[in-house]
Amino acid sequence: MHEFVLSIFGLEANLQVLATTMHNKGEMNPLVQAYIVQDIPVQMTLPSLVVCHTISYPYAVFYCHNVIKAKAFKAKLEGEDGNKVDAVAICHLDTSSWDPNHVSFKVLGSKPGVEPVFHFLPEDNLVWLTKSLEADM
Repeated sequence: MHEFVLSIFGLEANLQVLATTMHNKGEMNPLVQAYIVQDIPVQMTLPSLVVCHTISYPYAVFYCHNVIKAKAFKAKLEGEDGNKVDAVAICHLDTSSWDPNHVSFKVLGSKPGVEPVFHFLPEDNLVWLTKSLEADM
């Protein structure tokens, strides 16, 4: 994973990684419930990012890809059960090259290139950045 990220950003890149963190997940199963955004999401200032998604396998395997024409955000969430989450989200600004059958378009009732797709990342996904985290507000 590290080698792939460096192949995108360069060997001298100042790498930083973000991940979603659930703070009191041991108390209840927080996966299927409504969450409320607790304050204004903070947009990351970055020229590019790499996202690594876990793949179901007997040991740790990630699918990593360079994400272009996107924004990354940090947000504080609270679940119906009181679970607190420091969440990472991605907003894909250009979906024109996506498969028209992508689940996002079915959920949104949209099609490629019409509107951005915004989603939160699960706890086991990673977002790699090359700049210090600064609010773009």
